[in-house]
Amino acid sequence: MRTKIILTAFVLLRGLAVGAQSIDSTTIQSLEELWRIALQKNGNQQVYTLQRQKAEADYKTARSFLYPQAGASFNGLDFLELATTPVPGELVGQPGTTLDLQFGKKYQYNAGLTMTKGLFDWQKKFQAQAAKENIALTGAQQGAFEQSLKTQLAQYYYSWQVANASTDIFSKDLALADSILKLANQKFSQGLIPITPVNKAQIDYNNVLQNIYQSEELKQLALSNIKKLTGIELENDLVLRQETDLVRLYTNVPELGIDRNLLVYPHSIASADHQSKAARAAFYPSLSLMSYTGSQQFRSDFGLSLQSSSWSGYRYLGLNLNVPLFTGFATKNKLQSATIQKQIVEVQFKDAQKQSAINDNALKTSFSNYLSMTNNSKKTFELFGENLELARQQYAEGLISVDSYLKSFEDYLSAENMYLNSLSNLLMVQASVNARK
Repeated sequence: MRTKIILTAFVLLRGLAVGAQSIDSTTIQSLEELWRIALQKNGNQQVYTLQRQKAEADYKTARSFLYPQAGASFNGLDFLELATTPVPGELVGQPGTTLDLQFGKKYQYNAGLTMTKGLFDWQKKFQAQAAKENIALTGAQQGAFEQSLKTQLAQYYYSWQVANASTDIFSKDLALADSILKLANQKFSQGLIPITPVNKAQIDYNNVLQNIYQSEELKQLALSNIKKLTGIELENDLVLRQETDLVRLYTNVPELGIDRNLLVYPHSIASADHQSKAARAAFYPSLSLMSYTGSQQFRSDFGLSLQSSSWSGYRYLGLNLNVPLFTGFATKNKLQSATIQKQIVEVQFKDAQKQSAINDNALKTSFSNYLSMTNNSKKTFELFGENLELARQQYAEGLISVDSYLKSFEDYLSAENMYLNSLSNLLMVQASVNARK
């Protein structure tokens, strides 16, 4: 009766707490469904999507050098003092003299359209290629994050599965521990056994109850972390479906998919290579074409006329060649820095490949070991369960003592703990494997 009261009160309190806090409910049927929700709602995932959009916008900006640039302009000039030009007197009928004359009018207005087009600019070309590569780099980084996100979600999902299954097992254990404790108290009150077996039975009962509390705490912790990773609101009640047969997850050592963290490095190397080429291209000359089409108006008095007869056409076409000669070693140092950065990424890639190979081998080994340990401990757990049932029958028939019955129960609990630990470890490895598919 005491066991039923404890379990019933515990369940009711949880239900009341959830009911008071929950507004909506989200039911998850599988790990794959959990992944789909996380990929849609996870905050960091949304940031990566925005970063990819930003990279695409940056690439379009970098390609703008391919198009001509056009701009309209209007300006007015007030020549406070016109320039003086020496002129031979012969031009004005005064031979043998030189006259200082001023030409032009005091006010000048210009209105027109300026167009420029780069013909050869290798630096901007390589910068555009680097911007394009950055799109692929951002996508690869997002893929690596998704792998990490799936791994974490799978670990918390399996943690909840084991904790939830453990709660059911521990509830049955608690009922059995309670019955053994009652038997021990009865025998003690009759003076048939000393206090030691009673204390043992009480300790076993307390340990099982402690296991129930720990399992519930693990379940709540797993649900909280799942909410954080999936973007589900705190007030939303998250419900996971219990896997009916966790044993079906046990397979042979799997073939691992590619580690998506490694896919980031080739794009980083390519981007660094484009940056290095862009830095080198700063030594190259650039060639651009420019044209101006407009009109001018000259006036002696302040004012502006909009009549077409008051304006005179003004057009020109120019070619601009820019040859870098000396930049205070800045260009040289930038090239050296870009080259070193590429070398750094290449070294990091080689090291990451080695580390990934080691981790993959360790992952396969751990999976194989935990698979064997889980299958073996499960068989042992089942055998101890059979022994416990046999001990219960023998005790009821008076064939064994309370001490022997308690020993069988404690052996059963020990085997149960070993099995659940092995199962938990296996599923943590399984989480990493599943995320690589």
